[in-house]
Amino acid sequence: MSDYIAALAVAGPIAVLLLGLIYALPYTFGEDEPPIQAREPRMSVRTAHGIMRSHRRCSIDSCPHKRDAYQTLVAFGVITPDTRVERYLR
Repeated sequence: MSDYIAALAVAGPIAVLLLGLIYALPYTFGEDEPPIQAREPRMSVRTAHGIMRSHRRCSIDSCPHKRDAYQTLVAFGVITPDTRVERYLR
């Protein structure tokens, strides 16, 4: 009988601890993220020009390198995008 009491004395707190972790742990890592702010351009204008030249056959939709270069050139005011092409900046 004392073996059962000892097992209960050990298993009880472990079960409470596990249940506490299962239910409390997701709330400790909240999904509150800082607001999205405008990023600084990752590259210089010269680098962006080079990337735009080397990726001239790629589309801005499918090529992340060309998209970053395009956004950099727009951020520095080298390219003024057409209002119809505004979707590429998002």
